[in-house]
Amino acid sequence: MTKAKIVNEQDIRNPELKELMAELKDNNGNADLQEKVFQALIRGQFLAPMIAQTIKNAKGKAVGPAQLKFVLLNTNKGQSFFPLFTDAEEAHKMNPQSKTGTFAVRTIKDYDAMFKSKNNTADGIVINAMSDNIILNKNLIGLLAMGETPRTMAAKQPGGDGDAQKKLADLLAGRGGNVQVAFSEPQVYPTAMANAVYDLCCTMPEVSRVWLKLASFEMARTYVLVVEHEGSGKEVLGRISEAAAPLSRNMPVGMMEYREELGQTALKDAVPLYDRELEL
Repeated sequence: MTKAKIVNEQDIRNPELKELMAELKDNNGNADLQEKVFQALIRGQFLAPMIAQTIKNAKGKAVGPAQLKFVLLNTNKGQSFFPLFTDAEEAHKMNPQSKTGTFAVRTIKDYDAMFKSKNNTADGIVINAMSDNIILNKNLIGLLAMGETPRTMAAKQPGGDGDAQKKLADLLAGRGGNVQVAFSEPQVYPTAMANAVYDLCCTMPEVSRVWLKLASFEMARTYVLVVEHEGSGKEVLGRISEAAAPLSRNMPVGMMEYREELGQTALKDAVPLYDRELEL
């Protein structure tokens, strides 16, 4: 890992990235906007908050000088993320009572190096956690660190036709033959949508578990909510879809009923967005 450079946080600004992220909030399905955000991330420098950690012996006495450590934010799902801030205004939202703080300047390449450390426990980064709250997993960070984006990588693969999105919808609905759809974790996690689905499912005793995945076919992508439930599938999936769609940031949302086959393939080892047993 590269040595952390402590900076005057006022020197770090990313106005272009902030403007693009604001547009992306209302147009998450816009591939051109998302590409611009990724390119701005590749070029940018960001503020990483640090805290002083004192090492103590068995008697509780400090051993040596305090060491600076990068802050980690933990979720109630057991994941942890490095907070990344575009500027001082965003950074100080994490602790509004304090007008000072210790920050290091980090780039996407620096974060990639941190993720590759054998001591790393973080799952990704969260950009402007108190406002934009955009989560990027460490696999996507690794791609950006190479100067690539999902679009530029896809361009190097055999392309699809203009009907790819419709074909993907047909495949998720069980139409279109035995063509395989690729399932993965969302590259940008739709936090508001996930929270809305979770809250709704807490009020639906017929729902057991729900998973959130990203489905891809050729150049088409869509969020997919896989639902394990009792009762009428049409009614259950319809209610969840109505809660999710307005918060998907214009990304299509597909609905699927849980099948054992999915449990052994696309959902194998995946953590559900909602699990009634854990809720109880």
